[in-house]
Amino acid sequence: EVDAAGATINFDAQKIYGNICNSFSGLYGIGENNRLSAEKIASTKKYCDSPAMPIETAFFEAIGAGFTYSFAANGNLVLIGETSMRFEFEPTK
Repeated sequence: EVDAAGATINFDAQKIYGNICNSFSGLYGIGENNRLSAEKIASTKKYCDSPAMPIETAFFEAIGAGFTYSFAANGNLVLIGETSMRFEFEPTK
């Protein structure tokens, strides 16, 4: 397991944006059965020499296919991709 401490994801109206290693933004929608889909995702393209880079690559590959979302008992947002890749984000305080 690799920790991407400092990674963020935000939702505003129909816009999704955040930062893992690079900043990203796009449009999202919520569907049936807790499905979150995203499209028109754009990101900065800087190289990051950190453990977060492979997480970011997997996240960007998964986001186009969509996620099933839920909330963990601790309040974290949990996104699970088509390949069962799991991403967990803490709420901002």
